Amino acid sequence: MLRPRFVKADLLDIEGTASAVGLPSFDLITANPPYVMTSEKVEMRPNVLGWEPHMAIFAPDRDPLAFHKAIAILALKLLAPGGCAIVELNTEIARETAAVFSAAGFSSVEIVPDWFDRPRFVSFRKPE
Repeated sequence: MLRPRFVKADLLDIEGTASAVGLPSFDLITANPPYVMTSEKVEMRPNVLGWEPHMAIFAPDRDPLAFHKAIAILALKLLAPGGCAIVELNTEIARETAAVFSAAGFSSVEIVPDWFDRPRFVSFRKPE
């Protein structure tokens, strides 16, 4: 039976994260990176702001896709050929987020809606 593997690392330290993970090939990567721009904080519900660590929620306004760009680089290194990933995204910049993964060379890049039909995730596959 295969078991999930969890890795604690600084995602923006790409080489450190790759080193912490090692060299296995993964068939699936999932991530819920910080994706809310700091400027959007005023629109957030108190129940989210009061319970979630801000470092888990907010991406910098100057580069709101910083974490997604890092995930793209790491996924190229860590996904097995044909492996896939799904990553949560900011609904306001869904197309731009998908473009990060397309530009990195992934195939089958799709924006996936949530239960309310809002763009919520991006899925992609590493070419065979």
